[in-house]
Amino acid sequence: METAKSAAAGYGNLIVIGALAFAGAYVGAARNFLRNLAVYDLSSFTFLKQSVEIVAASIFAMIAFAALPDPFWVFAAPAGGDSQSVPARSGEISAIWIALAPILGLMPRSATQFVYTKTRNLIAWIKSEDDRFERVTRITPMDVIDGIDFATRFRLEDCGIYDVQNLAAANPIMLHIESPFGIYQCIDWVAQAQLCHILGIEKFLMMRELNIRTIFDLERAIDSKGEPNEADTIYAGILFAATDNLRSVSAIGNSRPFIMQDGKVAAVSIDDYCAWARTVIGTTPEQTTRCIEHVMRWIGDDLHVRRLRLVWNDISSSLGPRAWALQDAVCPQSKESAAGPSDRADNGGSAAGETAAPPKAEGGAADATDTGIDPEPSEPAKADETADTQQQADAPRSPPDDR
Repeated sequence: METAKSAAAGYGNLIVIGALAFAGAYVGAARNFLRNLAVYDLSSFTFLKQSVEIVAASIFAMIAFAALPDPFWVFAAPAGGDSQSVPARSGEISAIWIALAPILGLMPRSATQFVYTKTRNLIAWIKSEDDRFERVTRITPMDVIDGIDFATRFRLEDCGIYDVQNLAAANPIMLHIESPFGIYQCIDWVAQAQLCHILGIEKFLMMRELNIRTIFDLERAIDSKGEPNEADTIYAGILFAATDNLRSVSAIGNSRPFIMQDGKVAAVSIDDYCAWARTVIGTTPEQTTRCIEHVMRWIGDDLHVRRLRLVWNDISSSLGPRAWALQDAVCPQSKESAAGPSDRADNGGSAAGETAAPPKAEGGAADATDTGIDPEPSEPAKADETADTQQQADAPRSPPDDR
């Protein structure tokens, strides 16, 4: 009798776990349908795939519960078959399984991966994935971008953008069309994401504290005409800085870079390597400038950076030279843009990108060309024009050509 009750309780627990996993998989499928619909990728294959995922998630969740009543226990090949290594079973569902079952159903293939991870030591002959670097290859969330909060990130997901890399490669014009956000806002987000994607989140945040927010801020700071060499030296210290992510990669892979020192090759730590690299490019200010500008050229050579630069330049050109600086400031292209009318007249020229105004007529009246109206000819000009017309009329005409 007790055995029958225990079997019935175990069967009931499996049904509960399967139902929870089915509920999670159903919600996940609905989310995927909406996501695919937003990016015009909803097809009949999507429905078939999600149906299979729902069934597989429910089955594998029940299998995992039956085999692992304690989800924290990991299968290990027991020496001599010690039964004490297997956790004791009870007729109740643990609280962790109540939360774990819908999560396994919510994420596609997570239930299968969970079972495989727990039983990996028993099936070591199967070729597995190298998951050593999972901690250092995490997705960078869009919340790190200035101006994007949870609600904005949720709205951007409707456009198929889920992380910083997606935003960095996005077309700002299409993003503006498909969302309620302004074009300048989209351009700013994409430019920030490109800098974060290239440098990494640690260096990106350090750059932002030093007034470098976008990829073009960095480009203008170290690769613009007339920029001082000291600026290259300042930002080279961040570009070649050792980060915790870089140290973790070296530690997990048990690898150390080589350097040339005193004519000998030596394996050093990441911090020593970054310090050595910074020393190599910084022998002179001119050498530092050439190296950092070379780094900036390959950083800004990605296709999505080129496209954003094209959009940036087109909008900048459409705004005209009046948008370069305020009237009481110095124009970045020419100091003459901040000069007054008398200064322009004395210099015999005009502001950069502007045409010198024609001299005004006597009495202070503006020239008619300023208004777009043809000027009225003077009396002597009218007389000369009448004489020329009369001469043309009195001139003998040549006979028509018979041909």
